[in-house]
Amino acid sequence: MSELKQLRMPPESDGPPVDPTERERIILHGLACEWEGARRLLDPDYGRRLRRPLFALTDGRSRWGSWSADRREICLSRHLVFNHAWDAVREVLFHEMAHQLADEVCADIVTGAGNASPLEVIFENGTLARRILRALGGHADRDRLMKVYSRLCDCLAEGRVFVP
Repeated sequence: MSELKQLRMPPESDGPPVDPTERERIILHGLACEWEGARRLLDPDYGRRLRRPLFALTDGRSRWGSWSADRREICLSRHLVFNHAWDAVREVLFHEMAHQLADEVCADIVTGAGNASPLEVIFENGTLARRILRALGGHADRDRLMKVYSRLCDCLAEGRVFVP
């Protein structure tokens, strides 16, 4: 991977023109290598369950990257990969890989909110602390705390996510 960190696409004026197709092929190969290297760093159980996605470059500038579970594809912005350091590209790749990990590895956790992944529960219902506060409804007396934490314990015992 160290050779990929040094990868810089030369400006067109530094020599003969670079074939755009070859330039993108090199970038996509680099992304696949970085993804594989990061997968190997995961807990072996997670790493075995994470499948290599497709990689693509997009013309969009509003988002540097995206993960599509339907297409099993990580897309990165051409603007990002051609105009920023490889370290920045890697960080965006790893961010999208985290979304992939949540979809493919964590999604099999049964939740109290249907078949939503843990991140979907957090995005839709807030962190556990916020969900507990919502369940308390502004009443933090001892009885109310006992009821809410009893429900939380039930969820933990049954392998469900606590959603008030």
